[in-house]
Amino acid sequence: MNAWILDIYPDYNRNEMVIWLKNEKGKSIRVTDTFTPSFYVNGTKHKINELLKELFPFQSIRSISYDEKKQRLDGTIPKNLIRIEVSEYSKLHKIAKKINEIGKLNHYNLYNVDINLALHYLYDKKIAPMLLLSVEKTINGLKYMTLEDPTKVHYQSPKIRKVYFKVEVEKYGGITKFDSPIESITLISADGTLILEGDETNVLTDFIKAINNLDPDIIYTDKGDSTDIPYLYYRANINELNKAFKLDRERYSYKTWENREGQTYFTYGRVVYKPPSYALKGRVHLDRSQFLFRESGIQGLIDLSRFAGIPLQMLSRMSPGNAITSMQLRYAIEQNILVPWKIQSPEYFKTAWKLLLSDHGGYIFDPDVGIHDNVTELDFSSMYPNIMVNYNISPETVLCKCCKNTKQKVPVLGYNICEKRIGLVPKVLKPIIKRRFKYKKLMKKTSSNKKEVYRQRQSILKWLLITSFGYQGYRNARFGRIESHEAICAYGRDLLLTAKEIAEYFDFEVLHGLIDSLWIKRNANIEDLKNLCNIISLKVGIDINIEGCYRWIVFLPNRRNGAGALNRYYGIFKNGKLKVRGVEMRMKNTPLIITRFQEDVLMKLAEAKSIDEFYTILPRTFKILKKYTEQLKTDRINPETLIYKVTASKDIDDYRVNNFSYAAMLQLKKKDLKVHPGQQIQYIVTDHKSQNYQNKIKVAKTYEHGDKYDIGFYTKHLIKSLESLLLPFGYTAGKLECIMKGHEQSRF
Repeated sequence: MNAWILDIYPDYNRNEMVIWLKNEKGKSIRVTDTFTPSFYVNGTKHKINELLKELFPFQSIRSISYDEKKQRLDGTIPKNLIRIEVSEYSKLHKIAKKINEIGKLNHYNLYNVDINLALHYLYDKKIAPMLLLSVEKTINGLKYMTLEDPTKVHYQSPKIRKVYFKVEVEKYGGITKFDSPIESITLISADGTLILEGDETNVLTDFIKAINNLDPDIIYTDKGDSTDIPYLYYRANINELNKAFKLDRERYSYKTWENREGQTYFTYGRVVYKPPSYALKGRVHLDRSQFLFRESGIQGLIDLSRFAGIPLQMLSRMSPGNAITSMQLRYAIEQNILVPWKIQSPEYFKTAWKLLLSDHGGYIFDPDVGIHDNVTELDFSSMYPNIMVNYNISPETVLCKCCKNTKQKVPVLGYNICEKRIGLVPKVLKPIIKRRFKYKKLMKKTSSNKKEVYRQRQSILKWLLITSFGYQGYRNARFGRIESHEAICAYGRDLLLTAKEIAEYFDFEVLHGLIDSLWIKRNANIEDLKNLCNIISLKVGIDINIEGCYRWIVFLPNRRNGAGALNRYYGIFKNGKLKVRGVEMRMKNTPLIITRFQEDVLMKLAEAKSIDEFYTILPRTFKILKKYTEQLKTDRINPETLIYKVTASKDIDDYRVNNFSYAAMLQLKKKDLKVHPGQQIQYIVTDHKSQNYQNKIKVAKTYEHGDKYDIGFYTKHLIKSLESLLLPFGYTAGKLECIMKGHEQSRF
């Protein structure tokens, strides 16, 4: 039969893979297939005999044999390694850990150990989800044949039934409370909208009946992983419906819903908490709050699923970096290259001088603080990914041993780049760059209906390309190396400096430069700007494009020293579009009242067609500030607009300062609720001066109607947020306070 793979996962009880197919008629079909995972160990024959004796007690080892594989990316000759097949899925890591313990003395290296079983199956079969396949049952299991080219941008998708549900919880004073019962559940599908209300037990029972009747392939939620699904299972348990309440298509679940915990990790200077995944069996649960869905939508996920070979449900919960790593793993395994279990790419030794030269990021030209007109922003198109492809930057090509005397050297650093082979990273990135270019081209040609489809598809590829650079310097990256990261940055600095010199040669003033963007000033027509872009693109080998021409733009200062802040500015393009970076409204922890206030101020300033008009309109923003501060003194403020959403940076016992986060965590602890590092805390400030954690703030879900909030604190933050926008014009927080009190002329 011809079908698409909708979902795939291992059955740990039967040690087989479960595959859910969608045939061309739209029917969902459950099939199983035998799959024996394996991993590899290197070592001498003598050591291998010792290893066999150690592994003898493990009954779950199906076979031990020799196989010829490459251990590295650098084109080395394949070697015979021990191949260990495991018959029990759940024992694979246990056996690998045992070998690893033995190997600490015998210097074993292990490969292909921690590859996800579903992905490993797809790699082994050389197939991809959401790609039309011919599926045939044979004596030896399922036989697949791919019926279409995965690189095609025009293709047929399966008929998918979808449903979205939203849970409404009883609220008190506008805030959701702990243990609040379900008020209603709304389901939206192709059949229409169904609202379930009334007795909570009946609502839950009717909800499961509706899901079974609709039989969706995809269930959409907003914050389903972190809130809705665990909440529903909790309420089902309260109502003694836990056995009947099941969203899966599977007859039984392989994981329990209780006592599930998320994961805390540290990345790019931030502590991040990832909530536990509530993936379904046989159905696809897509949480629309997850990053990749939020940035690309269903069309982007489907396209990348078939192109990268990652199941839809798994892909939706991946970071872009993990998605591109999966593509690299797939390519390596298809090329008979093993994937090391432990990262084996230590940094090369460097002298102090070489370390000083190499330890730099991208170029930055400090912005000229203040307001400017006749400004154009130029952006390089996927600068870092294009550098990796154009200059063959990959862990095995930078400082390769075979091309030490190559003519191609990394600027300033002098690293040699391999000339004999194309690296793994460029091979994986090049098709992504080409595919994104095709979609961007199609966006310009097609109708509005199709344009959104192509926008979603190119957007998800954009994020893969953005993170591909960072992963080269990530110490836990499978195929990363710090020297690759340094080489990319060195080329990036060289390219931006070249672009700056060319712009200045044509009498443009460079106001600001940031990594892959330039802000240039000159009263030039669009043809002059296009010619400049063409000249730069031809010179550096990477396209640079016009991001936009500003009516005016304001570069903001650093509050500490007054110098130009690297990424804090706002401006209005000539087409009327506002661009804002680095101010409070762009920050995730900002209360809604501050965000709305800054939006109102910027929309008022955006009315200015010139710098002169800007200065005329500027004093009118004080009226907006006065309106918001007056509203704070009334009861008309919705408490949800006052909520701060911050991230816990550490465990409660590690806090040494009685700040807002600590006070919130103490209140939650009193209710037997643990906050993990990286998890979000929501609170309303009630008395910022108080040293009592119960008076200082109130956790949002405990805030009652009639509770007081700290008017002075929120007023001060409104003033500070206006200062952020107007500081280049001499309006400090102190001056704005005086204007509000009528002590200084405000001109309105």
